[in-house]
Amino acid sequence: MKYKSKYLDIYDKVKSDREGEQKASIIDEVDFELELIRRDNINVAYILALLASIGEEEDDEAGRAQASAKKKAVLDLLGSEARLRSKRELIEEFIASYLTIRRTGDETRDAFNEYWDEKREQAFKDICSEEGLDPDGFSRLMQSYQFTQKEPLADDVLPVLKEPVGILQRKSVITRVIDRLKGFIETFDENMGDIT
Repeated sequence: MKYKSKYLDIYDKVKSDREGEQKASIIDEVDFELELIRRDNINVAYILALLASIGEEEDDEAGRAQASAKKKAVLDLLGSEARLRSKRELIEEFIASYLTIRRTGDETRDAFNEYWDEKREQAFKDICSEEGLDPDGFSRLMQSYQFTQKEPLADDVLPVLKEPVGILQRKSVITRVIDRLKGFIETFDENMGDIT
């Protein structure tokens, strides 16, 4: 990670040298694998593409070993990518429960979308139930937060509560609801990419 900028500088220099002069060079044969360095595009869609490729392995000893190595690589990537930490447990559960049988890439994507929608809906219901929130109001609050990227005000959260809250508990309840809203969005909506 420390060498990323140096690596990209070398790549740009070599690329401009190649365009300026048509010399025979061993550098023409070097593959810089820039996609591995540009880690900013690692999201759920990228992870899902890796998982989908697992089902395309041959069903023999070598293919099973390759599939196992790919699963391990995905799990390692989930642990090292900070933006995916909130999703790690869910994706690991998907791998453990849905990828026990061989699936094609499309079947894996469909299974993941169904799994993700089910988990998202259950988490939404749990938050509404545990915090005593009106589901429609909480949904509008989430949409507003996603659109504006501004934390909801206390006056926005209070009408969403089904039961009135006393003055002494108001601040802690509002803070807890906002934290859960942001956690939900971080887990289920952010850094997803195009998973369809």
